[in-house]
Amino acid sequence: MRTLFFQAFFVLVSLCSVFTGKSQNIIHEINTESYTNFSSSYNYTYWNDSWKSNVNHNRSFSNHTSDYALNIDFEELSIKSLLVTDPENASAWGFSALDSNIFANNYSGNIDYAILQNGTPTFEKAPNPTNNGLKDSQMAEFGVWCNRRFVSTNFTNAPPLDTYYTGVEFTNWNSRFKITFHVKPTGTIVNGQLKLSVEIPEEYASYYNGDTLHAFGLDAGQGFVIKGGTFAESVTVVANEVTVLTSAQDLLMGQSYEVSILFHAIHENLSSNYLSSFEEESEIVITANQTVPSPIDISGSVSYSANEGLHVIDIPRYGMGQYNCNLTDEMQAIDFTLTNTDSQIKRVRLCLRQTPNINVTGFNSLICNNNGDPSGFPLQVSKNWHSSTPQLYSGSWIKAYTEFILPANTTLQFQYKRTGAKWGETYSASSHQLSVVGAGIPRGGWLEAAIGSFGESVTHSPDYEYGRTNGADIRPFLVTNENYGGTSTECGWTGNVGGSNMWVYVDNANTVQYQSEVKTKFTRYSPNLTETTIGAVSADRKLKLDYTFYLNRSDDYNRIYYKINIEALKNTSFNRFDIFQLGGDIYNIHNTQQVIYGNDTGSSGQLTPVNDGSNTYTTPEIALTGSNPWIWAGDGLAYAGASSGIDIDANNGLVIRDYKATINGTENNTPYFRERSSSQGFSASVGTNPTSYCIVPPPGTTSFQSGDKIELLVEVVVLPKTPGDYYGPNTNFDAALALYGNSYELLHRESLGNRITAESPTNNINTVYPLTVETVGNTGLVNITGGKGYVPVVFSGLTDIASPTLWKAHNNCWEMVNQSVHGQDFWQTNFNPETNSFDLIYNVNQDVSNDGSAVIQYYLGASPPEPVVVTQSKIGNNPSVIEANVLAVANVDTVELSPLINAYDLLFASSDTSYVWAGPNNFIHQGRVLSFNPVEANNQGEYIVTYTNEFGCSDTKTYTITTFCTSDIDNDGFVSVNDILVLLGEFGCSTNCSFDLDSDGITGVNDLLSILAFFGSEC
Repeated sequence: MRTLFFQAFFVLVSLCSVFTGKSQNIIHEINTESYTNFSSSYNYTYWNDSWKSNVNHNRSFSNHTSDYALNIDFEELSIKSLLVTDPENASAWGFSALDSNIFANNYSGNIDYAILQNGTPTFEKAPNPTNNGLKDSQMAEFGVWCNRRFVSTNFTNAPPLDTYYTGVEFTNWNSRFKITFHVKPTGTIVNGQLKLSVEIPEEYASYYNGDTLHAFGLDAGQGFVIKGGTFAESVTVVANEVTVLTSAQDLLMGQSYEVSILFHAIHENLSSNYLSSFEEESEIVITANQTVPSPIDISGSVSYSANEGLHVIDIPRYGMGQYNCNLTDEMQAIDFTLTNTDSQIKRVRLCLRQTPNINVTGFNSLICNNNGDPSGFPLQVSKNWHSSTPQLYSGSWIKAYTEFILPANTTLQFQYKRTGAKWGETYSASSHQLSVVGAGIPRGGWLEAAIGSFGESVTHSPDYEYGRTNGADIRPFLVTNENYGGTSTECGWTGNVGGSNMWVYVDNANTVQYQSEVKTKFTRYSPNLTETTIGAVSADRKLKLDYTFYLNRSDDYNRIYYKINIEALKNTSFNRFDIFQLGGDIYNIHNTQQVIYGNDTGSSGQLTPVNDGSNTYTTPEIALTGSNPWIWAGDGLAYAGASSGIDIDANNGLVIRDYKATINGTENNTPYFRERSSSQGFSASVGTNPTSYCIVPPPGTTSFQSGDKIELLVEVVVLPKTPGDYYGPNTNFDAALALYGNSYELLHRESLGNRITAESPTNNINTVYPLTVETVGNTGLVNITGGKGYVPVVFSGLTDIASPTLWKAHNNCWEMVNQSVHGQDFWQTNFNPETNSFDLIYNVNQDVSNDGSAVIQYYLGASPPEPVVVTQSKIGNNPSVIEANVLAVANVDTVELSPLINAYDLLFASSDTSYVWAGPNNFIHQGRVLSFNPVEANNQGEYIVTYTNEFGCSDTKTYTITTFCTSDIDNDGFVSVNDILVLLGEFGCSTNCSFDLDSDGITGVNDLLSILAFFGSEC
């Protein structure tokens, strides 16, 4: 049936082409125009001031994209500034720019809303429009494509309305945004209408009326095109105010109603471009067919939202392995076609939507080319599973957004793939925006990352909405608590041992300076390596913070890597400054009982937590010296046994992989830590004060000067205590857990084992996490030493990602890395908009027998390089020649056979142990150089040299040695009387002599003496 459907579809497309006189171009890979659009686009939404900070002005939130910047006064619910942005500003600029740079001008205007009855405003915008209680502002969705925020509102005359479903929503894409007025009555409002008005800032003084389209512009030709949304019965413009009204009807109890105003940004020539600004919303023919796990034609599930210029595809539910280990290996695959039959290029926005049947913490969603290979094209994943507080966007849902630019008369064929707990042979990593609408968080963004689908491996609350920390839940991986009476089972949700902070800054007035202007950038979503970056500035705008967290695939335990960069924008004094905090002051679930610290050589000190609840440091600064210093915070459980069912008894630790600091203009690259005790936190409720472990500046530091910088790479791990807790497949870790158990040795093993080194004779390598190999001609070679479990390797700078091949050499020569679980597709591809090239990311398994340290070579490319033996020989003091056949004078000449190796287009000698020789008469020799001093007649024959490198690749070459004797004049094999007689027959010759053995020009006494010296010898 699927084949018949596609045949019918393409016949229809062909007929359309005949009638229009245009042929349809079919492409099977994501096109250049779509990548180019992504590379020039960005979209950030954020609060301008943290809700934890005390401010003496109205709070506001911003949406800043590559096309426009919108700042909303939250207290007044009005436009504080609306600007067209400079298209030359790249995403990196947008991410780092402060509001003071973005909103250099405040082009303001009012937003008004009302509910009318019988044509008269009955319930109008209140003087204090935003909700006075929870000040609800649902940050429902944010990411690379679509940002959505809903603000609940107040009215005059107390209408019967559900506050959590009534208010103003701001929905933003890179080039357009929508302001929507939502209403949900709790009692019927008779003959009602919704009214929404937006005052365009007066600076946009040029006005163009295109009937349904209205444009407001600056003198420079920049501006906004505006139209009413789907439910707007009328659109009126009076001066600079645009008003939309719905039709009059009874607004029924429990039903939802809305009206919208749509905005599209124009960078130039507004007067000539505005009439075509919304043409991108023309219908595109979309077909969608699920092929795995079961064939389903879902083309009928495609709908189009004119309000958002968005095609929504409802995809089938799909089990992903949570609470069901039998589903951990499954995959969902859907074939898509997008057809543009128009003669103009079209913008196509997609939302792949699913209502999951269970709460899904981790999964992978990828856009692949038609052959199934990951394309690297970004797909924003936003999701939610919270409904304890009913709100507009609460509930269980997954939405994946993307945007294509489809050329004229073109059909794009691609594939969408989703996996759950696993991606190929082991558990995958994912990082998504989690809405948490419905969970009682009224204002903040939330980030959730997971290995597998069994619980949040790490979460972040960048706006400090949970426990005044920006690092929240941390959970162990592949563990249960059944050993001590709990109910957490395999493939089920695991307990929380979390709490952390990326800086704690208390100024010299003892005011906590929380982070503001918090932006989130998703660089890598899944499945092999995640990369999510948060940028912020302190509330006093004196310090800048960027931190990136990573997860990679694993089959043993949870590792979280943080790159933290702090820069002083101004001179700054403080009473307290923590660079990184393991266990927050308040959000701190792990109950540490013993602390040991050390480095690669082992432990160097220990302390017993004070647990005095003093809310102060309990130790002085302790220097963390040596290579890869670490802190083990162990032997703690916040709850007695497993009282809440899924509580986990685990140990936390951190390893500092890199640290650089310039403080008050002086370089100091030694990290320090202090313990801090709190009277608050989750463990305090059960009688134990929590402690945290803070990476801090050097002793006596109470200030930064402008330009100071701190860079930290820290690895945070969560380790189970006993083998019975761990149910994963990693035998090396299982054995180590049995050997070390509840001890710091398990963290020391990680510190040493994941101290990865890498080298390459052909490619530049960045060994600071993640290991990155810069490709040359789309190929890369790297030798990796060390690593526990799966290690991420990034091959960067590729221009071609079609069917890549990774090779591995370890003990045996090259073998292809197996990617065949669901076909050859278990690598990760990311398009890098800054370089307009691709990254390929693999997770290579560095585990070897007996928990040793692996040395493994990897090659990305069609055919791996193998070593070639190059013959080289030398006779006597003559120069070496590339010759394998040697003719030498027996008992006179010195012969040296000294092969070289050609690998990677380089000649080198390599170590002696790599060469083995075999020759005549059972001759055996090990070493590169084979010497005969002098060579003898019985040394004649073939000598075979075999070179084998450290990875098991070998090559063989054969040398042939032939000897002769100058004294054997008659060539009978002996120096005898007959040779003397022959010589004497020419004795006295002075020109053209045949038997001038010493080459002095004559046949004389010296020649006779040469024969006598070898008289009786066998040649």
